[in-house]
Amino acid sequence: MNKKTDALKNFHPIRIILPILIGLMVAFYLFYNERDQIEDFSFSSEGKWFILGACALMLTRDIGYIIRLHILSNQKLTWLQCTKIVFLWEFASAITPTAIGGTGVAVFFLHHEKMSWAESTTVVMATSFLDELFFAISFPILLITIGGENLFVQYEESTFVNNLIWFAIAGYSIKLLYILFVSYSLFFNPKLFKKLIVSIASLPFINKWKKAAIQYGDEFITASYSLQKRSLSYWIGSFLSTALSWISRYWTANLIILGVTISSTLPSQDIFQMSNQLIIFARQLIMWIMMMVMPSPGGAGFSEFLFSRYMVEFIPAGLENMVALIWRSVSYYPYLLIGSILFPIWLRRSFKKRKK
Repeated sequence: MNKKTDALKNFHPIRIILPILIGLMVAFYLFYNERDQIEDFSFSSEGKWFILGACALMLTRDIGYIIRLHILSNQKLTWLQCTKIVFLWEFASAITPTAIGGTGVAVFFLHHEKMSWAESTTVVMATSFLDELFFAISFPILLITIGGENLFVQYEESTFVNNLIWFAIAGYSIKLLYILFVSYSLFFNPKLFKKLIVSIASLPFINKWKKAAIQYGDEFITASYSLQKRSLSYWIGSFLSTALSWISRYWTANLIILGVTISSTLPSQDIFQMSNQLIIFARQLIMWIMMMVMPSPGGAGFSEFLFSRYMVEFIPAGLENMVALIWRSVSYYPYLLIGSILFPIWLRRSFKKRKK
């Protein structure tokens, strides 16, 4: 089985339909539970501007990814190619479990934009490294700055929320171990990585993947040697664009909550205090870490439920589920829609170019 076939398996129709179905079921459940409050709610003119601002932040997030991809490809990819790949990559992430993401098929996308397999692997490995580095640095900084008591509040009536800290610890532990291992392998000892994955693939029940593991190990070594030669400006520029993307993603929730709060007459905490805004921002990062341990595609179902419970103290009573649905409608579902339209078009054109 070649790389093209392996990558295309990720886009089986059931993988696309499943997160949509899960999302619709959760949306119906959340809407039904708060139907009375939602039916009486309407956005004020000021509230609508905050929602538009949230959409603008998601666009900023995509722009950050496009800039990063342009830098990581050493300007070999055009801006249009970078834009297409970013949306296809996000689509792949939306239909795969959060822990896996779209990195597996990103190599396939890059290769079909006229990059070699080695170059494609190098870009994907650098992207993965930068994302995990951002998380590894941000989590302890926010934990020290804001305090664990604000990130993991204990509620007497909610055992689930009280146990969120264990989801966060598990998710962060996975990320930290991953970034430590990849950093060492990528910049100091790439042959160790190859030796490890080949040893795993040599086990009796998965030895059919040994040949693929050897090939991937060789590509990893090539990527390692390539990345070790990159300049300081290369890493600074790509990390800053990475930070821009993730920070824009997290502030999206802040603006949505502000828009709903301004439009509501129901009481809630003083949402305009900067301390509360920082807590909401930090909890977004914690939520993403928690989603690492969830097997559903794109965190579908779990994300909406988690958001409505984890942000409850900052949202007007009775509107938690509505805010969670707006948040996912801005930050997740558009990528499913765009990808469902873009992927067949891109695939058809890409393979036509390859045949020519």
